[in-house]
Amino acid sequence: MILSISYLVLCLLSTFILEAIVMLIFRYGKKWLKAGIIVNTITNPVINCILLLVAVLEVSEAVYVIIALLLEVVVVFLEAYFYGKMLGEDKKTCLKASFICNVFSFVVGIVLMALLMKAFPFYREPTFPLNPLNVA
Repeated sequence: MILSISYLVLCLLSTFILEAIVMLIFRYGKKWLKAGIIVNTITNPVINCILLLVAVLEVSEAVYVIIALLLEVVVVFLEAYFYGKMLGEDKKTCLKASFICNVFSFVVGIVLMALLMKAFPFYREPTFPLNPLNVA
């Protein structure tokens, strides 16, 4: 249980940092950073709780990855919608920002998780089936 909570907190904090980096690189500004924190505070724990529940079902890695990718697509559109409502920006800008931020944080997050599992073998989410870089 504690490991699951620390996993969720780690995912959320790393998402904040990674998506903030993207927003700074693309010069979205402070209002986007604030909106990103608010939106990710909602979407990130939800998606990661769903993925933990899926993992408990002991599905294959392929099924887990497909579900994770489908959830990410849903999150991209949800976050774009929320950005539009919160910031009054056009749909295309919001979708572009959401897509870039989520792809970056998803890919880098997988690599970071793999490195974390390699550096700290005791830190393995017991229900996390995906070992992205096949580290032992």
